Amino acid sequence: MGRLIHRVLGDSQGKVGELVFKIYDGKVYITTHKGFNKISKSPACVKNRNRFATAIKFSKAVNSVDALKEVWKQSAAEGKRTYSKILRFNIGNLLGGRPSILNSLVPSGFSIDAKDLVFSSSSVNFSLIINDVDNDYNGITFKLNIVIALFTNDKKIMSSVFPYLCLSANFINDNNPVYKNITVSFKKNQREYIGLFKSARVFLALTKTDVSPCINSVSASFDECNI
Repeated sequence: MGRLIHRVLGDSQGKVGELVFKIYDGKVYITTHKGFNKISKSPACVKNRNRFATAIKFSKAVNSVDALKEVWKQSAAEGKRTYSKILRFNIGNLLGGRPSILNSLVPSGFSIDAKDLVFSSSSVNFSLIINDVDNDYNGITFKLNIVIALFTNDKKIMSSVFPYLCLSANFINDNNPVYKNITVSFKKNQREYIGLFKSARVFLALTKTDVSPCINSVSASFDECNI
């Protein structure tokens, strides 16, 4: 950026040809304007932009959950901010332009398993177990964080709404090596929102962030299911 000393044009500002005049602190500076970059429409570039946009939405959803955000904040995952940590960790695990079972709500943690998902327009139901019964978490009440990715073939809907729902429930660990049945009901506005979509993928993780350091499970997820 150059500074205009002999101001024969007065207090010029704005664009003239390829020159851009800017006034800062009473002084006139000149920069060049090289025009606008053209956005490539090649299949590879379009695919890459869509993949990045999907990763951004997934990361925003996870980062919007306070408990998950705290886990990422305390983690050693690559990135300066929680959002960038989530994005870097997950962007390479998308499959077919969608979040997959490889994507994760948390970077690491103790082992859990989930099965028997039943997803309806009014609730989500599944069975959950903490695999390590010899852990030190007996009697601890964890927060069960649920993030639901919603899918539809309607491009207008996908471009106009945020295709995620975030829910939570309590999960008490009693070191009993059996699956516990979990049911979380949707609120009325959530049921109406879900009605816009055709299928979903459910992600979940257990967290306890009122202790230092925080405690959390690995992330578990289900295959994509019809709504």
